[in-house]
Amino acid sequence: MKTSQIDIFIRNYMRDNNYTVGFNCTGLRSQESTKRATKSPLWINKGLTGKGNIRLVYDWMPIFHLTEKDVYDTIESAGQKPHAAYGFRGSKNSRLSCIFCIMGSQNDLSNGAKSYPEHYSEIIALENVVNHKMFARSKVIRTTTPMKKGDILEGRKVTKCKILNKRVNGVIQYSNTVCIPVSLSERTGVPVNDVLVAKKTRQLLARKKLLELQRGKEKADKTRIKKGKISATSKRKFQDTKTIDIFEVIG
Repeated sequence: MKTSQIDIFIRNYMRDNNYTVGFNCTGLRSQESTKRATKSPLWINKGLTGKGNIRLVYDWMPIFHLTEKDVYDTIESAGQKPHAAYGFRGSKNSRLSCIFCIMGSQNDLSNGAKSYPEHYSEIIALENVVNHKMFARSKVIRTTTPMKKGDILEGRKVTKCKILNKRVNGVIQYSNTVCIPVSLSERTGVPVNDVLVAKKTRQLLARKKLLELQRGKEKADKTRIKKGKISATSKRKFQDTKTIDIFEVIG
């Protein structure tokens, strides 16, 4: 949904303008994370580079060596302003991404909850309706018996089990990692509007019911086709042309 669309644009743009050399520039910086610091700021994009002399494309990180202060200094010296989500020189959000990004910091998630209470309530309602939390954290539990991935330990699913080299009182110990769900409200620490969440829950339950009816209808149509009661071509009139999506913003 992101990189593939950028790749399509680069191919089409270079073809339409007869360019043979191109640069795909991204704003990654080495100080953002240990993993990013190990990257090279310039390399050949093998996926976009064509065979022969058709196309040569580089991936380039032009601000790879800059600090956060350098970035804001550069923006100001150019007479421009950063996106409003950052605030003054990063005093608000540290990143500009989805309002409630699964990789977002607590600070950014909390700002999103305060700035968009309607959307915040809807995500919490969605967690309740689908019975699945947006985030998770790990906890290590020791046992004297081996566990398998998927086993239930203290009410949680085991995601990893390994044997410990050191024995305790002569008994083999196993280290088991379990996954603990964490809701969006727990992660942000922002109070929840119970009235608004209840309203969003009713709307999502209604949407879920429509979705289940649609799926049941499609399943029934497939069964009828298999039994020869309707033809595959006539099946089209039973299909809903509108997309029913539980994640759709509900007014």
